Amino acid sequence: MTRAYALGMHVVRLSKHTTSSLPLSCAPAQHHGPSEVPHSHDCFELVYVVRGSGRHVIDDRIYPVLAGDCYLMRPGDTHRYIAEGMRIYNVLFDQSLFTPAEWNELANLPGLAPFLTEDVHRHKLSLSPPHDHEVSERCERLRRELADKRPGFALGAKAMVIDLLLTLDRLALALRAPAASVEGPPPGPVATALAHVHERFSLPLSVAELAAAVGLTPNYFGELFARELGMPVHAYINRLRVEKARDLLERTDDAITEIALGVGFDTCSYFGKIFRHHTGHTPRAYRRVTRVR
Repeated sequence: MTRAYALGMHVVRLSKHTTSSLPLSCAPAQHHGPSEVPHSHDCFELVYVVRGSGRHVIDDRIYPVLAGDCYLMRPGDTHRYIAEGMRIYNVLFDQSLFTPAEWNELANLPGLAPFLTEDVHRHKLSLSPPHDHEVSERCERLRRELADKRPGFALGAKAMVIDLLLTLDRLALALRAPAASVEGPPPGPVATALAHVHERFSLPLSVAELAAAVGLTPNYFGELFARELGMPVHAYINRLRVEKARDLLERTDDAITEIALGVGFDTCSYFGKIFRHHTGHTPRAYRRVTRVR
């Protein structure tokens, strides 16, 4: 019995959200300020943060929330939001959506198992462009499929959920092994430059260096990069470095200066400025929040 059920805490039923015979729901939602009292679900819940910031409290652990964060919770996990204009996609699904063989295969995938079945499990996956866009687009396609109910929608929606979970599995594995290859922008100079960035993010990187590596002028490369990823090169590099720092702040006791230099920032003061711009917290405050139980 999970803690939420044992304490008689409010349980949100999947049946209240479905619009078809499928044990599945996908809908956008908004959160402003403190949410309702802590609650749980009688199903799995996948939350993708489209925009906004705040805190997500899951089983008494506090997660600072940023756009691009993805949370996967099990039946009975308790949670609530303390949000600042947060917009999310909320995907609810029951294990019965899948055949026993399908569920066994999904639940044992190395990237998904820590979220779905392992005793010590994860809740959060932080995604950077272009991978956050992949997840957002898959959620929107699933929402439309369930809303339109065209002939064959049940098969289509189930296939989309499997595709979404497989995408998260592969992204989770890629984050563990940065050299791993995952789907990104279409093959070409930007994809080649991205591989270079992810392999060398902790070293000095310039637009001119990346442009030369793919045989383009700096100006044209910068325009192409921004068009395909929706942000300038330096903004992408800073965001990637902040994500690496978030992970280290959450799970290690490394000194903040050591983390700043280790993820590629020249000085601790510049790291603090960029980190606060992205997260709304200083690195020290971020670590303190994530260690509250």
